Amino acid sequence: MRRSTIRARVALALWIALSAWGCAAEPPAPDRPTWVDDVEPILRGNCFSCHGSTDHRGDGPRFDVYDPTAPAYQGLGPFLEITGAATPGMGGGYLMATKIAIWANRGPTGVALMPPPPATPLSVRDHDVLLKWSRQSPPERGTRASNAKPAVALRGMPRRAGANVEVELVVTDGDHDQVLGRLACGPATGIIRTTGTSKVVIEMAPAGMPLAASVSDGQDRTDNVMLGTCP
Repeated sequence: MRRSTIRARVALALWIALSAWGCAAEPPAPDRPTWVDDVEPILRGNCFSCHGSTDHRGDGPRFDVYDPTAPAYQGLGPFLEITGAATPGMGGGYLMATKIAIWANRGPTGVALMPPPPATPLSVRDHDVLLKWSRQSPPERGTRASNAKPAVALRGMPRRAGANVEVELVVTDGDHDQVLGRLACGPATGIIRTTGTSKVVIEMAPAGMPLAASVSDGQDRTDNVMLGTCP
């Protein structure tokens, strides 16, 4: 047999072995998935383009935050566009889990409602994770042993626009969590609704007052970061 033929067969056998390894069954869903470890990464990769803060258009619920009514966000809201925010006393996690259970359930057709075509359907394991989590009572958020605290900084100088002040911020989180917060100019405040770069408008902002921000990732808070004064 020619060496070239042998090499070709060896290469083919190796390719088949690697393909079989790559297509191996996914690991099973954990018995008690949590938002932090299991659910949020799936939603971030498949859902937040429509149901997150970046491209939120107001025509669908936003659920990139586990529970905007949690103590970690006390005094920072309201964040009424986020699922569960308008029902204090009933954890937003419950309401989000109900939505996810409806959308992730394959039903009699065998096809889940979300994500809609032409998006790639979720894997069987991802569906199992979402359904197991949604059926918990309560659906667990989970915590990180070494959670990175959120940070906030100015992107440019604050600008006055009539009675209002416009401030460009950069909000960061080492764990890629969605961060919410509040920007204060004395008694006047504006809402910080997302991680990354955003513009916050403080209405009826008095000039010369301290400008301070407080942000939370749902587990840890960074409070009263001084960012100068209002113009």
